[in-house]
Amino acid sequence: MKRILFFLYVFSLLLYSCVQNVTEVEKPIRPLNEVETRLISNSNDFAFKLFKEVNKENTGKNLFISPFSVSIALSMTLNGARGETFEEMQSTLSFENLTMEEINSAFKELFPMLRELDKNVQMDVANSIWCRKDVLFVTEFLETLRNYYDAKSETLDFTSPEAAKIINKWVEEKTKGKIKNMLESIPDYAVMYIINALYFKGVWKYPFDKSKTRDGDFAISENNFVKAKFMFQVRDFDCYFGDEFSALRLPYSKGNFSMMVILPKSEFHINDFVANFNRSKWETCLSNLRKTEEVTVYMPKFKIEFETSLKKVLTSLGMKLAFTDEADFSNLCRVLRCQITEVKHKTFVEVDEEGTEAAAATSVEIGYTAYKPAFYLNRPFVFVIYEKQTGAILFMGKLVNP
Repeated sequence: MKRILFFLYVFSLLLYSCVQNVTEVEKPIRPLNEVETRLISNSNDFAFKLFKEVNKENTGKNLFISPFSVSIALSMTLNGARGETFEEMQSTLSFENLTMEEINSAFKELFPMLRELDKNVQMDVANSIWCRKDVLFVTEFLETLRNYYDAKSETLDFTSPEAAKIINKWVEEKTKGKIKNMLESIPDYAVMYIINALYFKGVWKYPFDKSKTRDGDFAISENNFVKAKFMFQVRDFDCYFGDEFSALRLPYSKGNFSMMVILPKSEFHINDFVANFNRSKWETCLSNLRKTEEVTVYMPKFKIEFETSLKKVLTSLGMKLAFTDEADFSNLCRVLRCQITEVKHKTFVEVDEEGTEAAAATSVEIGYTAYKPAFYLNRPFVFVIYEKQTGAILFMGKLVNP
């Protein structure tokens, strides 16, 4: 009798565990509200503008950015701007149809949603504010970033060499060691750093078999080839075939997060394609994805580490006043006249047979003033990491040399 009761007890535990797992897997995802939808749509507009502009400075190089990270860091900074400075920044970020309250609230809701969508995909968002000791900043500004962006706020002695080390350690920890030395040093005029860090790690829903990875040639240009390790598999995938490009969706884990690989037609130079790639074409691709049988995927393993200053890029996109003596950041600090002195962006991505690991950090430095389809990805291509449910574009890249 005791043995029967024991087995019934074990069976009930197993049954309860199964019910819990089913409930966890089938937990419904809240749809975006109207404001969140607008924020993501506008953020994606900014993503394409930013990607094109950064590519102009990196035409012959591998490129990898996180528009989402830049958007978060600048949105936090936007809370400190006023007047024409605010309007230029708002326009550059494509947030003209959103109030500051709507921007802050939407980001606050999106962060936990992105973290919790898939337990097998790690998607971390971290924000921080680093303030120069002995400078009084507007309390409401600091409280807003803490309340809406969960931003850690800390006061440091910027004259000490340890200050940069402390900030760098925070960025390195939040990006799992992928983004190091965010700041080389802290200049005398710097009074604040507003920093966003993103970390993403996802395993493919359909991993590549390592035993099938082979050496191959990747065409950097028509007559210039480099050796690369190519992963290989054949299975059903969602694909798009258009007049200008073809696209392949490689899902992570249960499919909420994906990498979209975009291969321009051979007659298009990769930089010409990037210059004309926009949200409309992206959405056409998304809405016309079709499950396609027996797709051959021949894709290089690659790793990109990228670093750039966005000061010139953002100025070209219309955010001019923020970098000048005429900037108005009086909602941030009233005892000093402040401007943005640098926007630094660093990223990392590694793609292999198991999946993708990616990280990004954006630092805003505030200073004072006075047929059977086949995807042979053996030539330059664009790739986008995005979340399907929200539509958020998290990372965008261009591979010209694996």
